[in-house]
Amino acid sequence: MRGLLQRKTDGTGVISVRVPTAVKAKLDKLRKCANLAGFNFNATLAEVLNRAANEIDEELGREEPKIRGGATSGKIPLAVHKAGRNGGGAG
Repeated sequence: MRGLLQRKTDGTGVISVRVPTAVKAKLDKLRKCANLAGFNFNATLAEVLNRAANEIDEELGREEPKIRGGATSGKIPLAVHKAGRNGGGAG
């Protein structure tokens, strides 16, 4: 199994997401432990979010015909095309 912890990288932005209190407490504890071990928790979490965003993008791409009712109306597609994805993330 490939390791999940990531080292520091450049080029970041800020988002705000509300999570259940138990999840926040667990993330706070993991952040402290990762930092004490010399890992960059933010880069690790950013990579996890990047993976999740890619999975959501793919799933929405599969759902797009259902959402549009099968029509190709010239609207902007829900899924981001692979050529336009920012795969840089934190990894």
